[in-house]
Amino acid sequence: MIFKAKPYKPIYYGELKPENRHSSEIAWSMQHKFEIVDSQFVSDKKVAVIKPYNFSFFLDKKLKVIGAESFLRE
Repeated sequence: MIFKAKPYKPIYYGELKPENRHSSEIAWSMQHKFEIVDSQFVSDKKVAVIKPYNFSFFLDKKLKVIGAESFLRE
């Protein structure tokens, strides 16, 4: 799990966009960008590392999430 017991910082909530996929139940999509603060050991010292994430969420006509995918942030 990405968020479990880690600080979460939302960066951007994209607008709800209509999807035109004829062979799918996907009716809408939305992007979400956020950061998770993780810790790593560097030279035996615990340091905070900010990790950016981008997700696209796919929703049906009733706005129920039916899928998501992540991609690298540029």
